[in-house]
Amino acid sequence: MTVANNSGVFSNMTQFTDTAKSKAVQPATSSPVSAQESLPAVKVDAQTNSDTAKFTTDKSEKKKRRGPIKTLKSAIANVKKFFASVGTYTKGVLKGIKNGIISGSVVYTGVTIYNKIKKKDANSKLGFILGGVAIAGSLIASIWNASLDLNEKKSNIDHRWTGHVK
Repeated sequence: MTVANNSGVFSNMTQFTDTAKSKAVQPATSSPVSAQESLPAVKVDAQTNSDTAKFTTDKSEKKKRRGPIKTLKSAIANVKKFFASVGTYTKGVLKGIKNGIISGSVVYTGVTIYNKIKKKDANSKLGFILGGVAIAGSLIASIWNASLDLNEKKSNIDHRWTGHVK
């Protein structure tokens, strides 16, 4: 290593250079490399195609039979989940229609009053369009909430009737 002093702005600083490393490094010439050479830790068989997958069903691993009590509990849980689904979605749709009609009529009335005040065309389609959007938004939001409630109800039914199944 050699130490050199620079003159100028940084005259009080010293610069260290390594003459062995300062030479330009030439890139190595590239040659084709086989998969076996580049991945020595992985066993590569040239005879098999690594892009294929084999899906098999093992007949020796049969499904474990559950006892009659667990089967009965599972059947009861499935019936309860069905009726919970029907009931929850029915309530959600009816609530969405009710809230949609209320919000849609409020929006339509508001647009109609605005048109009367501004003396615009009373047959404007804007009230119908915005009222329809309000109805659709209320219905969608209500169905979304019903689906979230249903997930919770199904989870509680599973927890109570079937336990923690692995």
